[in-house]
Amino acid sequence: MELKNISAPSIKDQLAALAQLYADQLPQKIQEIRDLLQGLSDLGWEQTQGETLHRMLHSMAGTAGTMGLQQVSQIAREIEQILKEIVHGQTDLQAQMAQLKLGLERLYAASDETAGEPTKPLTTVTALAAPMNILVVDDDPVGQALLSAFLKADGHTVVTAMDGVDGVARFSEMQPDLVFMDVIMPKMNGYEAARKIKAACGNDFVPLIFLTALQDENDLAECIAAGGDDFVVKPYNRVLLKSKLIAMQRIRTLHHELAQYQQRTAEEIALSKHVFDAATNRNPKLAAVRHWYSAVGHFSGDVILYSHTPSGRLILMLGDFTGHGLGAALAAVPVSDLFYSLVESDVALPDLVRAINRKLKSIMPTGRFCAALLIAVSADGRQAEVWNGGIPGAYLLDEHGCIQRRIASSKLPLGIVGDQGFDAESEMVAINSGMHFLFFSDGVNEARNPQGEMLALAGVEKFFSGNDALVALQAGVARHLAGHAADDDISIVAIDPSHTRHGQRQ
Repeated sequence: MELKNISAPSIKDQLAALAQLYADQLPQKIQEIRDLLQGLSDLGWEQTQGETLHRMLHSMAGTAGTMGLQQVSQIAREIEQILKEIVHGQTDLQAQMAQLKLGLERLYAASDETAGEPTKPLTTVTALAAPMNILVVDDDPVGQALLSAFLKADGHTVVTAMDGVDGVARFSEMQPDLVFMDVIMPKMNGYEAARKIKAACGNDFVPLIFLTALQDENDLAECIAAGGDDFVVKPYNRVLLKSKLIAMQRIRTLHHELAQYQQRTAEEIALSKHVFDAATNRNPKLAAVRHWYSAVGHFSGDVILYSHTPSGRLILMLGDFTGHGLGAALAAVPVSDLFYSLVESDVALPDLVRAINRKLKSIMPTGRFCAALLIAVSADGRQAEVWNGGIPGAYLLDEHGCIQRRIASSKLPLGIVGDQGFDAESEMVAINSGMHFLFFSDGVNEARNPQGEMLALAGVEKFFSGNDALVALQAGVARHLAGHAADDDISIVAIDPSHTRHGQRQ
């Protein structure tokens, strides 16, 4: 059945003319269905012809209902369900032939009752959605013309396609704002076409609404699984169709706003990170110091600072600010400036600790602080001065990775109290030949595996081995996490005092 051009002064008249044309041509359409069914009965079931027959009844069920021919729609739907089972191999044609022929007789009778009678007026509603470029993919010419008339009446530009292959091609050509997609079509069904269109969208969000006369829950669920964002069940409810259109347009607008926000945020993060790294990462490349860290977010709440004093001492600070991300990292900028300035002035370690604590106390809000370990290794590498305020993992190891000394946390973290009550005194640690230090933030010992089990210090210490405890610990933590994301920033630092004796650089 081919549509003739319909010219009418208003959308209501156009829809009425289209409905009347459909009713007039309905007997011819039913005869085509009967002839195709008889051919399948005489010559035997042929899958391609059977799918064509199923599509014809599927389209009739949806379009007739939208035109107000409810009885025709209901009978067509019953026949379509029988054909669906045959197409999917759940039953065979001969077993259902009597039922199908009876259904066609009822369909003829229902179409005769509509002859000469005006069809039910099609509802129009006030346009609310902003004009869009819309692609309609539907192999039923009447259904396609009907939906196009609805959309054009609301001010939208409409491009049509008659099957999935054509629909994918048209989508690439016009880049529409929204797609309506029929499910059952020749060449390529709506599910496959939807997957190809969604893949072509990339990061852009183009709403895709399925058009279907299917009512089975599994069929409707497959619409969403194939990439559809919603579906409209035929026969069309004019008000519901408009509501879904407006909702999809609202979501599309929000998606665009979110994409713009994400782009601006990414640019701001990149700039902030550049400035942050430039301010905090002024460490020289020294053979005596190696470190590794992993941040939960874009910024690490851990900070590793080190440099040589004019007298040759190596000063290092491992800090772990409460929280993680940018909020935790902000205080690292003024701390870094102060650290490098005072190290260059060759101040004593207690004075350095006291100055950093005073700075953090003045800028940190209540409840925020920095667990920290500061160490000063002598120029000859035989002695170290250590201050530990809240860092759980601090060790002196021998060349085999055996623990020679645990440097316990015995001080308050930085930024909690002012000068009064703050203990900045350090302790001395003798370093024998072959010994080296290993420090880490609590992100290491608090790492949880997929079962939620915390590594703990006892578990960490089992990973110490050989002369490269940093690499061994890093590998051990990775095995424990087993692909599970860490909950906190992780930092590991190794100091080999033997290299400080010669001031070696990498």
